[in-house]
Amino acid sequence: FKLALVPFHMWAADVYQGSNLPMTASIATVSKIGVFAMLYRLFAGMNVLNHPTLAWVLTGIAVLSMLGGNWLALRQTNVKRMLAYSSTAHLGYLMLPFLASGKSGTVAAAFYLLAYSATTLGLFGAMTAMSDSKREAEELEDFAGLAFRRPGVAIVMVTMLMSVAGIPLTAGFMGKLYLLTSGVGSSLWVLAIALVASSGIGLFYYLKIVAVQFGKREAAYAGAPMTRAVGAGAGLTLVVLTAVVIFLGVYPTVLVNALSSIVPSL
Repeated sequence: FKLALVPFHMWAADVYQGSNLPMTASIATVSKIGVFAMLYRLFAGMNVLNHPTLAWVLTGIAVLSMLGGNWLALRQTNVKRMLAYSSTAHLGYLMLPFLASGKSGTVAAAFYLLAYSATTLGLFGAMTAMSDSKREAEELEDFAGLAFRRPGVAIVMVTMLMSVAGIPLTAGFMGKLYLLTSGVGSSLWVLAIALVASSGIGLFYYLKIVAVQFGKREAAYAGAPMTRAVGAGAGLTLVVLTAVVIFLGVYPTVLVNALSSIVPSL
């Protein structure tokens, strides 16, 4: 329920939409990472694959979360709700290393959680920078012409969307690759196929946000909030998060080697 995996996912979209952007970012990262880490610890000494009934139940939940989360996200026009259902799919992806278990699965899960967190914080940070004092930028039309209004914020948004979609040279791509590798290594073919298929669905709604940002300047919606000036601290944070996402997409072994040394002791 806390991870918003199917069929316990329906609360997530309303909570994401009803919370302010900083709180939504906290729910999407700190809360879910903490709960997943606890779940992983509870099963750390147990090979789930040795218990067929439990393994099939968790496999079914994972597949439904991947496909259902992305399908529901595809139907949204509110970006907060879109990212809520997207998070359901991403936690479904994390069931691959969870079921795979072992050191490689644990490292893959840890890498993906860190990559996903940096990406999600960057997304919500950019949305916060776009918002004005009257309302938050969360509807799809709020992003119309963003590349013309605030190209710096648009670059951050596009980078984070490419990462969460799993496009190469981003942390999100390497994270999915490690998840897929851990799943294939444990012969979790159903989950591996579901990951690839559902990621393809995710491309449509992520790229939809990108396309709106690069629409013609005159096509920008009249109600779109004009981005206020980004403060030095906020701007530096967005730059650092963007650099981290790209760095991990190009040189992932730096973090993987560190995690390989740290994770066993945890």
